[in-house]
Amino acid sequence: MEQNLVPDEVVLLVREPALDATKQSLGKDSQNVATIARLAGRATITLISYDSVGTEVRRVHITGPASKRRVKLEDFKRRAITSIFNTRHGFVESTATYHFENPSGRHTERFIRLSNILARGAEIAFIGFCTLPYVPKHATTAYLDTPSLYAVVAAINEQRSSFTGSVPLLADNFSSYAGVGNFRFTRASDSIVLISASSSGSLASQLMAEHGFSATQITHLLFLGQDRSASNIVCDLGHDARENED
Repeated sequence: MEQNLVPDEVVLLVREPALDATKQSLGKDSQNVATIARLAGRATITLISYDSVGTEVRRVHITGPASKRRVKLEDFKRRAITSIFNTRHGFVESTATYHFENPSGRHTERFIRLSNILARGAEIAFIGFCTLPYVPKHATTAYLDTPSLYAVVAAINEQRSSFTGSVPLLADNFSSYAGVGNFRFTRASDSIVLISASSSGSLASQLMAEHGFSATQITHLLFLGQDRSASNIVCDLGHDARENED
């Protein structure tokens, strides 16, 4: 970017049923044609499709030089969500006069507010795409620890609606630590649990110990810390010099 003002590669990510129509649109729609022309053959443009569980299906080279490396979907999910988190100020920070208490009861100088990052439709759709690998095809119910996750479930359902045989998820909120003890999880066998954010995995561990969920059924959207539950994580916000430098 600093040298050429264009990226090495532009990856366009679409659902498999939309790949052929998207490819056609890239060659006919005037705005798309103009955008591709501005790149002047310096950037590789690649079209990638995915299925109902977020797995790559097809990859089409649209224009530009041959790609220097094969970009994988996992290469950018974590970095992209972290970028959204930082841009949308996902952390709420304390001041000299007050601090916070987490739903778990622990005191902290800052906490993650999921609703802060659910600000733009395209970004919510991307977060929904990143969550697809943790939503089995047979799943019918999503239990949520916060109402903020309803937007993510809506994005997941909108994605799944493009694929034959996928059913929409019914969602219910169990109110995190305050409600998990008394909530009736009536469809545990064909359900998943989405947890907005955690730094320990303690809520997931409680769900497994008290309600019989397996670790594979529980997914943290955001995580920062040491996971003691061994459950799923969509985005590890922790710094990594190679995988997540921001």
